[in-house]
Amino acid sequence: MEARYRQLLEEALKDLEEVCKSRGYDLKYDFKQDSGGRQAINLTISNPINGGHVRLEIWGARYKDDIDNVHIVRNEAKGTAVDYMRQMITQVEILVEELSRKGLSMRDEVAARKLALNLLCMLSFMPTWREIATISRISLEYGFKFNCGEHGLLSVDKYNVRASEKSVDAFLRDYRETYGIDRNFVKDVQALMKYNARPYPNVIEKYFPKDVIVLSMLGERDLNDIEYSFVRKVMFESKRDMRLEYAWKILHKLTENIPESRKKQLRLLANEYLEKVASETEALTLLKRIIDYGWMYWFARDNVENAKVFAKIVEKVIGVENIIDVDWKSPDRGKNIPIVATKDGFSIFLMMPVKNFFKIVLYPRSKMFSEKPYRPYASLKIHTDTKIGKRHLKYARMFVKEGKNYFRTALMRGREMLMKDETLLAYVKASSIAGNGLKISIPAVEIEIGSNLPEEEAFINALKNEFNRKLESLEVVAGKIKVGRMQRLQQ
Repeated sequence: MEARYRQLLEEALKDLEEVCKSRGYDLKYDFKQDSGGRQAINLTISNPINGGHVRLEIWGARYKDDIDNVHIVRNEAKGTAVDYMRQMITQVEILVEELSRKGLSMRDEVAARKLALNLLCMLSFMPTWREIATISRISLEYGFKFNCGEHGLLSVDKYNVRASEKSVDAFLRDYRETYGIDRNFVKDVQALMKYNARPYPNVIEKYFPKDVIVLSMLGERDLNDIEYSFVRKVMFESKRDMRLEYAWKILHKLTENIPESRKKQLRLLANEYLEKVASETEALTLLKRIIDYGWMYWFARDNVENAKVFAKIVEKVIGVENIIDVDWKSPDRGKNIPIVATKDGFSIFLMMPVKNFFKIVLYPRSKMFSEKPYRPYASLKIHTDTKIGKRHLKYARMFVKEGKNYFRTALMRGREMLMKDETLLAYVKASSIAGNGLKISIPAVEIEIGSNLPEEEAFINALKNEFNRKLESLEVVAGKIKVGRMQRLQQ
């Protein structure tokens, strides 16, 4: 039985030789075995006219029906030498059949579409063997270099296909004539180019609208002054959703190992976008994406200049200025949540949004505040059953403003207590000589509101009342000495 299939394999390879000869292709192949004794065919086909080159390794692996559409070897097959040989014969026969055809037809559309997306946007996918055969034929006809099947792995990624801009142009011209470049195809290109694009500027400009052109340029190469002005103009004049796509592409590229000169251009564009065009809710969308994509926070942690871009996003969201530091924490081994430090002496912990609520925690960084039994803080938690909007952010900004006033007032009242009480001041001086510094102790403040937001004036009054109530519990601490604002000196 094995001899019979070996003969059939030889005949299939002879047919492959004949079809390659008829198309003017050069064919080379040899056999090899892996450590388990399984046989494979190393196969290369080249087109000397246009430089097309295909390299395949045919291992005769058994593929499941939902991955491969050959169906010769069933899932229950045991994987004997005959099983593998039958599959190899089928694979060669399909390759012969494909190479006997010319041009693009409707049966090629799925494979041609995937190949086009790979060439333009580096799409990775797991092909069937028939798709591999179709891509091999297209590669030879248009002058692509295609390498697939190494070590029995059937996949097409950004490294498998190489092509010149001229050959891609010829392929897309025929693709458009055969299938058309419809709205769905453009959407697919646009979605994938948010992450990667190949440097085919003339091809992109010829076949796609300006929003795709801009996505193909951002972070993919250094832009000259004219190109930068074009990108800036399109980005700033686009609608909100498209601006976000451009901004997300910029942030994504800042995480990659691209030249620093290119990152500098992207940061300049991002900063100008955040300062002049972006709304608070746009900035919030970017912040949420960064938090949701767990690995994205590294772009701000490992690069000082990237951190400045992230700081501008946070500034836009909560209305603070002069953020001087960015750090990240992972509470309860969850998502990494950003903490920003402001120039005026505060740290802001941003848990927004988290499921059906968002939360902001404000800490003073002044060493005048006691951290026993805990570091003082003020927090706002807003429950919401809708998407976070402009009004939610307005309440967050009001909270941050009043929260800062709370800690500033605490420092001021602590100093006033010292100035008015000579006995307390003497204790503080004595305590300082003994090595115990002056501390101010105040309670934490936790504000929580439901999804039905109160009126703005009522919310501000409630904040002020709660902060004033907590200030009544303020204490000045010097060593073992504590004195409260409404108490007598006690030891």
